[in-house]
Amino acid sequence: MRESQSSGIGSGPVWKGWFCHVPAETRADYKRFISEVHRHDIEAQKQAGLILDYKFVTSRYRSPQDWNFAILLQLENMAALDRPDEEFGRIEKENRTKLLTDRPELAEMLKDKDQWRVSIGQRLFREMVWGQ
Repeated sequence: MRESQSSGIGSGPVWKGWFCHVPAETRADYKRFISEVHRHDIEAQKQAGLILDYKFVTSRYRSPQDWNFAILLQLENMAALDRPDEEFGRIEKENRTKLLTDRPELAEMLKDKDQWRVSIGQRLFREMVWGQ
């Protein structure tokens, strides 16, 4: 933790968020994809030590251009963002190969997933922590 002398507030872990809009008619399919595929990819990344934690969150949207689903990955610090995307991709590929070997019916879901959501964007967050 790096702490500011004047405020007692320090910099904690970093969260990387991806935001998307999932229309009502595809929401059940997208939730199933998260539950049966994507959650396992991210859990494998956590077990490999690439991330500290993760969250899937939902929100009510105010317009079709607003997000209603977010995926948040917790990283130790900003330096952890410098890890090559290939590390994350390798873990995801290994996990999906195993998953599809065990459950080949999920292959169709992987093809359809991008039709169920509209990407809104990404954002980085840094937790604020207070000294003890």
